[in-house]
Amino acid sequence: MRTNVYTLKGTDLNAIRDCIIDNSISEGDIIILGSSDFEQMVLGYKDKFGIGMSFPYSLMGVTLKEDSNVGLAAGKIRVLRESAFSLSLNRRTVL
Repeated sequence: MRTNVYTLKGTDLNAIRDCIIDNSISEGDIIILGSSDFEQMVLGYKDKFGIGMSFPYSLMGVTLKEDSNVGLAAGKIRVLRESAFSLSLNRRTVL
């Protein structure tokens, strides 16, 4: 599975959108945020729009998820590339 790690310039949706554009993250890819960054993003969304986020949440076709392994440093995101999922699905053997 192909993954990349990038640094965020903030945890609001504008910073995540900029990261998507700057790093050519494609529709169908998945962004994993650390727990504290994910929580800040959700709270910022609620402050801005007055409602909670619905999940799964996508921004520009990219799914945003929380890191369940607690292994991602604050201010960093991990990107799981959609092309990696396609390759692993193509390698499945049907009996």
